[in-house]
Amino acid sequence: MLGALVIALREGLEAVLIVSILYAYIKKVEREDLLPKLWLGIVVGAVVPMSVGAYLVWGTYTLTTQAQESLGGFLSLFAVALITWMIFWMAEHSAGMAARMQSQVKEALSKGSGAGWSLFVIALITVGREGLETAIFIWPMFKNASDNENGTSLVAGMLVGIAIAIALGYLIYRGVARINLRIFFEVTGYLLIFVAAGVCSYGFHDLQEAGVIPMTAPLFDITTYIPALVYNGGLYDVLVAIFQFSPSPTALQFFSWLIYLVVVGTLFYFYNRNKKLFLAVKRALLQRLAAVRG
Repeated sequence: MLGALVIALREGLEAVLIVSILYAYIKKVEREDLLPKLWLGIVVGAVVPMSVGAYLVWGTYTLTTQAQESLGGFLSLFAVALITWMIFWMAEHSAGMAARMQSQVKEALSKGSGAGWSLFVIALITVGREGLETAIFIWPMFKNASDNENGTSLVAGMLVGIAIAIALGYLIYRGVARINLRIFFEVTGYLLIFVAAGVCSYGFHDLQEAGVIPMTAPLFDITTYIPALVYNGGLYDVLVAIFQFSPSPTALQFFSWLIYLVVVGTLFYFYNRNKKLFLAVKRALLQRLAAVRG
C-alpha cells in the first residue's frame, strides 16, 4: 500500500501543482474564457492513463502465461527506467516549475484563436504524463499481488495518495499551506528508489519465468532464518506490497536489486549534495556526445 501511495502522492502532487499554476496564471491575465479547455485537457489526460492501467490489469489476462510474464518483465524494467529518470529530472527542475509552466501558458495565449486548444494540449500532456507514469509503475505491483487483499490495499494506497495530493495542492494554492518542494521530492525520491529496486528485481524474475533469461535456483531462502517472512504471512504481504519483496530470490533477482539500490541511491544522494557538479558533468557529456555525432 505504501509504495502505491508514495507513487500516487508524488505524481499526483506534481500534476495538481502544475494545474494550479496554469489556473492561477489564466485568472491573473483575466482569460477565464479558456478555463473550459483547461478542464477538458485535465479530464482527457486523466482518462487516457486510467484506460491504459485498466488494460494492463485486466486486458493482459487474454495473453498466454509466457506472454504475460514477458510483458510483465519488460514493462517492469521500462517502469524502473522511467521512474529513475523522473526522480532525477524532478530533482533538477522542481525549483523552476512555476516559471516554466507560466512561460508555456504565455506562449499558448499568444496564439490568438488557437490559445484554448494550445492550453488543452498542455493540460492533456501534463496530466496524461503523470498518470501514465503512475499506471506503468504501479502495474507490476498489481501483477505481483499475492491475493485479492494485496490488490485491494494497492488500490486503497493509490486512492489515498491521489486524495492527499489534491488536498495538499488545494491548500498550497489557497495559501493555507506551504511545502518545500525540494525536500518533498528528495524524500519521496529515496522512497521510490527502494520501490524501484524491488520492481527491477521482480522484472528480472518475470523474464526468468518466461524463459527469456535462464532460470536458476534460489540464491537463499530468508524464511529459514526469519520465519515471520513466510509466504502469504502478514509481514510478507506488507513487504511485497511496498518493495516487491521476494524471500527466496535467484542470484539475478538479488543482485539486480542490490546493484540498483546502491548505484542509484548513491548517485541520488551525491546529486542532491552537489547538484552543480553533476549538472556540469551532464553538460560536458552532452557536448561530447554532440561533437561525436557532428
